[in-house]
Amino acid sequence: GTEGNPDAGDLAAAAAKLTGRVECEAPNPSLYTFEGTMNVKFHTDKPLQADLSLTSTHMLLRGCKLRNTAWALACVVFTGHESKIQMNSSQAPHKQSALEKLANKLMLIILAIQVVLCLGGAV
Repeated sequence: GTEGNPDAGDLAAAAAKLTGRVECEAPNPSLYTFEGTMNVKFHTDKPLQADLSLTSTHMLLRGCKLRNTAWALACVVFTGHESKIQMNSSQAPHKQSALEKLANKLMLIILAIQVVLCLGGAV
């Protein structure tokens, strides 16, 4: 590839020589905070190693789109129910119309009357 814009083969070859480890906070629902470190090792003729600090500015949440970027290397940290977006999602509240509420009250009243009638008829 050209300088600054490598092709897929160059990226795959470079990624194959890369290993690392991420240590970070436990999964939590806070969308705007993230703290951790990444230990990266690049295995070449002259091995390189670096410890990188990770913050919320280094994070993309599920569903985000990265634009105006030719390529990027990424590491997935939390997935499924442990992702910050999933931890923040909640069930929609159950809504009842006024008619449904009225019907429920009337059914309870009818049930109570029937119980009283049954008990009165049994005596």
